[in-house]
Amino acid sequence: MTPAASQSTARPPRPTLVNVAFWIYVVGVALQLVSIIVSFATFGATKADAEARLAQSGVSITAQQASTAITIGFVFGIIIALILLGLVLTFALLARRGAGWARIVLSILAVLSLLSVTGGYGLGAAIAAALIVASILSWLRPSNEWYAAVKAGRHS
Repeated sequence: MTPAASQSTARPPRPTLVNVAFWIYVVGVALQLVSIIVSFATFGATKADAEARLAQSGVSITAQQASTAITIGFVFGIIIALILLGLVLTFALLARRGAGWARIVLSILAVLSLLSVTGGYGLGAAIAAALIVASILSWLRPSNEWYAAVKAGRHS
């Protein structure tokens, strides 16, 4: 391959905005992990509070049924949070490598994170903010141009 040919197919340097967006996604993942740890640490008190509220509401279920339902809900929530955590990290790595479709998925997940702003023991808003900021950075002009150049390089 001639030097001119290798230069035309060389991957363009990744802009700083893409790197910063990646690390902000990582911060969002770390905050989500902290939220999960706090959830485990406070599960006993949260469960007792939920059981007390159910007892006061007059719902006709036994204490054992309430306890089981609360535990199943908690486990399901943790599993979903861990799956989302893994997806965000995976898509962030792919976006950092130039996968434009991963950037789109991350943007959708960032918008969906707005649904959990009040959750996560006060971390929900910080997690959503991190994902939104990272998504915005990945759509700014230098990032857009880089993703377009990477895509063009794959098709040439």
